[in-house]
Amino acid sequence: MRLVLVKQHRFDYHRNMIDKSFAHSLPATLAVPSKTAMLSALMSGLSLPAGELAYRAAVSYPTASFHLKQLLDDGYVRVRKMGRHRYYELANAQVAEALEKLSLLTPALCERRTPKSQTEELRRARMCYDHVAGRLGVALFQSFRAHGYLRARGGNSEELDISERGAAFFSRFGVDIDALYAGRRKVAFECTDWSERTAHLGGALGCSLGTVLEQRGWIQRHVTDRALIVTPAGRRSMPKVFGINVRLLLDQPAPETA
Repeated sequence: MRLVLVKQHRFDYHRNMIDKSFAHSLPATLAVPSKTAMLSALMSGLSLPAGELAYRAAVSYPTASFHLKQLLDDGYVRVRKMGRHRYYELANAQVAEALEKLSLLTPALCERRTPKSQTEELRRARMCYDHVAGRLGVALFQSFRAHGYLRARGGNSEELDISERGAAFFSRFGVDIDALYAGRRKVAFECTDWSERTAHLGGALGCSLGTVLEQRGWIQRHVTDRALIVTPAGRRSMPKVFGINVRLLLDQPAPETA
């Protein structure tokens, strides 16, 4: 049975304010195109060396190093050292959430230096730090809400609770529910999507779901950006498991069956 997507809620700017710790400094940071390009590359959830970030930002290595030091000092990125090599990544999920929310208000920040065809790929399906976003991410979230797997906590909170029915479904799919609640991170919340102007699933549940999708071979990360590729196995299986029309969402021809 196909699920008809529920009507998207209107975006409420008061309920989706950017984290106060980034509200003043982040817009100024993103006003620098090379910094924007670096942060956008790190939104893939990958750890990248300065040389790779310099290439993606189309700047020299010294310029990239200077910008990365500023981003490090401002708390937007952190460094992982492996031997003599240094790899940069977003500092935490809160930074990624703030970037996604600001991108919603000013979508041009995400599309700067990005070819039109590549932007469309990002709109279809992409990683928002560590969880699925774009049309695919929104469709998954709406499916979970429509099936009663998630419920709002009420008030102005973006946080969500997993229902008993949802816990059973996600456990069958391969998500460790106990581990989600044992961690420090929000279990589930509405993460604003810059391209669709509505919510997709964020938090520990969104991260775990994305991991299982990758492990099952239903999605693959693009080698050069944060776009996601939905594999033939994913196109066949997601409509059955989640009740979403993947072909319609991604504007792709129906996969050939073996």
